[in-house]
Amino acid sequence: GLVLAVAGSKMSGGSGLNLKSCEMFNPNTGTWASAASMPTDLYYPECYLVSSNTKVFCWSLFQGKSSMYNIGTPGWTDAGPMVVASRQEAASAQLADGRILLVGGRNDQAKLTAEIFDPTGGAGVGTYAATTFPPATARAAGGAVLLADGRVIIAGGDDLAAGPVLVSEIFDPSTGGFSAGTSLNEAKPNISRGIRFPD
Repeated sequence: GLVLAVAGSKMSGGSGLNLKSCEMFNPNTGTWASAASMPTDLYYPECYLVSSNTKVFCWSLFQGKSSMYNIGTPGWTDAGPMVVASRQEAASAQLADGRILLVGGRNDQAKLTAEIFDPTGGAGVGTYAATTFPPATARAAGGAVLLADGRVIIAGGDDLAAGPVLVSEIFDPSTGGFSAGTSLNEAKPNISRGIRFPD
């Protein structure tokens, strides 16, 4: 299938310039072509296929912004707004039902909150809502991975006060709550991503 390269940033005049431009790669021809530009620039975007693979949801690790790309149209619309406007370096994972979980992050301090993006809400632009219960541990730059049973493990990161976070947490979408997991053997303050192997 086609590959969408989304926004990002580049250096211009000695400073960073965030981009709105996007490109599409066609593996059959081995060529890139311009795609619809985003309505707002996204720095360090993370993207997920949503809405039965008909849309792409992208959110910025550093800006508190998000957008949705409609594959069929094609074109972008702003998504949101987020419950927490500044959630830099939050951990994210796609739930089994297609929603996106955002956990923690930081502004001046590590966040002790989490929220879920539902791509089916908001007349096609999606809606954010806080999780029923907050996580027990504040962390930024952690990682989140969907488990085979539909829960999500969150691990690593830093609380920006005492330092790297060893303890993990498990989010259960059926209750909207978090429970304590076991601790890592070694601190991983910028874990970013984890991979679940097949059984």
